[in-house]
Amino acid sequence: MPVLPRIAFRGTSASVRRLISFAVAVAALLLVAPAGAHVYWTNPDIETLGRANTDGSSADQSFVGVVNDPVGVAVTPTHVYWADNAEDAIGEADANGNVQTDDLVDTQWPTGVAVWGNHLYWSACHFDFPGGSLVWVADIGTAKLDGTDAHNLITFDLFHSCPQSIAAAPGPFAGSVALYWQGNVGFNMDCNDPAATHIGRALIENGKVTSNKPCFLSVSEAWGVAANANHVYWTEPGSGMIGRADMDAKNADPSFMTVNPDPASGFSPVGIAVGEGYLPAQGRLYWTDRGAGKVGVGTIGGSVIKSDLVTGASSPNAVAVDPPNQAFRFTQLRPVVQIPPGGHGVLPVVVHSRGTLTLTGPLLKRASKQIGEGGGAVRAKRGANALTANVPVRLKGKAKRRLRRRGTVHVAATVTFRPLGGVGQAKHKHLTLRRQPSRRSALERHR
Repeated sequence: MPVLPRIAFRGTSASVRRLISFAVAVAALLLVAPAGAHVYWTNPDIETLGRANTDGSSADQSFVGVVNDPVGVAVTPTHVYWADNAEDAIGEADANGNVQTDDLVDTQWPTGVAVWGNHLYWSACHFDFPGGSLVWVADIGTAKLDGTDAHNLITFDLFHSCPQSIAAAPGPFAGSVALYWQGNVGFNMDCNDPAATHIGRALIENGKVTSNKPCFLSVSEAWGVAANANHVYWTEPGSGMIGRADMDAKNADPSFMTVNPDPASGFSPVGIAVGEGYLPAQGRLYWTDRGAGKVGVGTIGGSVIKSDLVTGASSPNAVAVDPPNQAFRFTQLRPVVQIPPGGHGVLPVVVHSRGTLTLTGPLLKRASKQIGEGGGAVRAKRGANALTANVPVRLKGKAKRRLRRRGTVHVAATVTFRPLGGVGQAKHKHLTLRRQPSRRSALERHR
């Protein structure tokens, strides 16, 4: 946090002094406000990770340097992670691109990495020789973001190749995580199906696998895979297409989006990422063109915006985008909440992405408000870049009785916003709760 300058207040009224102090505090917050969102990609030929703003500006092909063979990339608000196939490890850098460790997690031949909440997930594979035949054994692993508690969630056999990528998204149940991975090229011993490629899916609840479907979706070709709460996407460089299917594998459309009308001209698309955490709900798809060294962007509805958002990349094969914005603010500096008789008040909070708002406090009942996902969730208007959600405020115990008796109660509250797939941010606030007179008593006072 920047050091606030000393300001001489002599001869200034108290109200003006408060206004100046507030303005200085706001200016200090602006100095440390997070920068705009970024898109990241792997540069395996020059052994780096690249980064640019999501509008393509300020591209840096060596944002993270000295990474041996980066084949997957994932990001949180504070760190960048990559799968290093040559080093048999998951590496980690800070938000400024400084390498923290190149072996945060040791795993044989990692092929992709994803982040959801407080956990890393990765796809990897190794050799096995059942009955004397060479077989790839694929692993889906997980660890905490600091690399501890690393272990395999799923292990299965692939006859000809190992998974090329992995993605994490909200599961169909509250608190669950859905993992998707590109399955294989050729006969799969688990699927017993000669179809060219399978996309697998597993559901994770409380750290345990509750559903594992290696043959979740059968497609003609897939290299990269990405997902959100509603759809799974995959890349088909042989046809220059991005495919899409519902989260239950229905309505599969392999030609959902054409990003390379002339597939013979290059190997595109390969990697894919969904940037859908920000409002408005119209999100973005990012993909890599490995042959031309480009990163492209399009709408989540299937329209290409710019096929050369970033140029000059070195055989990029994976892409990621900054997670949803965790910032939020209150509409009032000192919130006053009106509590109607027999009901509850509301605390307006402004957010900039999908997720969950939670209010807690020693004298308050716990309350949550969903933003942008699921039935009954608050949704943004078209074209909006922020949304005001009203979080329910309910007193409990002695505080409830005190409000009835005195008409006003001061309480401490903690508001936490956890964006989809992101890490939560908490703010503490003192609330003034005032009893709203009943309609009958109000009419009696005006007689």
